[in-house]
Amino acid sequence: MSEIVPVVRLESFGRGNCDRSYAFADYRRTIEAYSLEEVSEALVAVTDATKGGLHAAGFVAYEAAPAFDSALTVPNAQPGLPLVWFALFEKREEIIRRPPETAIRTDARWTPGITRDHYTHDIRKIKSYIRTGDTYQVNHTFRLTCNYEGPGQPLYDWMVRSQKADFCAYIFTGCHEILSASPELFFEWRGRDLVTRPMKGTRSRGRWLDEDRELRRELHVSEKDRAENLMIVDLLRNDLGRVSLPGSVEVMDLWNIEPYETVYQMTSTIRSRLREDVDLNEIFCALFPCGSVTGAPKIRTMEIISELEAEPRGVYTGAIGYVSPGEEAVFSVAIRTACIDLHHRRAVFGVGGGVTWDSTSEGEYQECLAKARVLTDERPVFDLFETIRHDAAKGYFLWDHHLRRLRLSAEYFGLPFNENRLRVAADAAVSGRTCRLRLSIDSSGEVLAETGPLTVLEGYTAQVCALPVDSSDVFLFHKTSHRQVYDDRKALCPDVDDVILQNERGELTETSIGNLVLEIGGTLLTPPRESGLLGGTFRQALLEAEQIEERTLKAADLHRATRVYMINSVREWVPITVVFEPEAAGANKEAIVTTGS
Repeated sequence: MSEIVPVVRLESFGRGNCDRSYAFADYRRTIEAYSLEEVSEALVAVTDATKGGLHAAGFVAYEAAPAFDSALTVPNAQPGLPLVWFALFEKREEIIRRPPETAIRTDARWTPGITRDHYTHDIRKIKSYIRTGDTYQVNHTFRLTCNYEGPGQPLYDWMVRSQKADFCAYIFTGCHEILSASPELFFEWRGRDLVTRPMKGTRSRGRWLDEDRELRRELHVSEKDRAENLMIVDLLRNDLGRVSLPGSVEVMDLWNIEPYETVYQMTSTIRSRLREDVDLNEIFCALFPCGSVTGAPKIRTMEIISELEAEPRGVYTGAIGYVSPGEEAVFSVAIRTACIDLHHRRAVFGVGGGVTWDSTSEGEYQECLAKARVLTDERPVFDLFETIRHDAAKGYFLWDHHLRRLRLSAEYFGLPFNENRLRVAADAAVSGRTCRLRLSIDSSGEVLAETGPLTVLEGYTAQVCALPVDSSDVFLFHKTSHRQVYDDRKALCPDVDDVILQNERGELTETSIGNLVLEIGGTLLTPPRESGLLGGTFRQALLEAEQIEERTLKAADLHRATRVYMINSVREWVPITVVFEPEAAGANKEAIVTTGS
């Protein structure tokens, strides 16, 4: 029987905290520890191997903690999973990695290992411990599980496309696959310099730029999140002091806000100079597990965690990383991390957050859901584009509105934006003609300008699509080439020219190619952007001119409307006939709908 060769890739898709990706080659052997007595011996063996020129890459599970400090309490270890696992390789090769251009959504159905009521009970219990002075903050977590068939690579690809984190990792041990999209540095050790960057404080990203900026500002000024972050900073300063030269521990960047695909995170950076006699095992003795995934004070708080969390954490909230010759090591805190048991075909993914006196059960639960979005949020490859009408005599219609929307979306998604290049490309494409211009930019900032004829829509029909859109879907709020949500719903209504969309609350939003306006009682009404729609440029111009008003609308309002419009900047106002379902009996009403936004 051939020997199983482990695979380890440590990859960075983030924003600069770690800009190197590594693959490891020429496998030699594996160092493992399954009991607490073997843990320190394993790390000493890793150190000896790296002194001999080998590179070690692997993980330390959360339940290894008592091996570094017997005062720390953890649940029973996860059956079959090593407490320490490192593969030794001859080569560490720097690789160029980009997020996969495509990723296949898995059929995995993730189920929380805790009920909502149980979670609420745990939060109340934690706050009672805070009240009695046992703890200041508890990092409470629970597990999502699913039956998982097939290789873990598709799930890993999905996670890293969704998160684009600094410390991603794929590990195949032979018995397990570890898939991590962690944004959090545990520690970086180079020579005598040690850096740690705890992450504490989370907000979901907004759906459009203004909402996104407000959520970022809200996190940055949040007294609760600042206090929570500062508690962990103080804990880690104390931990670092155990292995550092006196006076060398300093906080470099307090309360920094880092953007990720689905969330904002608050981080702080702490640096120190190690004593000459400190090795890898002593660093783990001083720091592990990271205070950001335990709480403070660490010893009593880990006792509370063991009381409340019935299942082991395993690799989740442990550490993943590498050790190389020359006193070099980088480890992440293993959050946003899944572990697949290849024998039982079971996957586990942990989520959690820091609970303080100011925490609410609902707020903490929503934070957990935000972190779990890495499993489900789709981040397709797409271009941003604008469709602009150009008249040979009058020029571009609403050019400034189009460029502003394109600029705001580019800033939201982090795409390069150059207005001069866009204008040059547009002018060259239209060549002074009356036409429809499609102006797009891709993820690298490349500009493409294409033109087509202007067409007239007559006898236009539309009906309400029964399949709702999700008002939290980011792509509803930006004009992108990712149009599956529109195409899928249009396909469900093949007998009409267009569909009128509604969200999960039954609120009308837009059509597949333009904004929606209803005339009711002599007033022109359009759904608010919060319902889940693209803010069209013509719609915006009409709002600024106070010709239309925003109001939440339902399907029943279509029966009350004397006219219905679909509006956009290419065709402005286009009358349509709204086709009602048979049960919604009554004569069809003439409506005015304007396309394209």
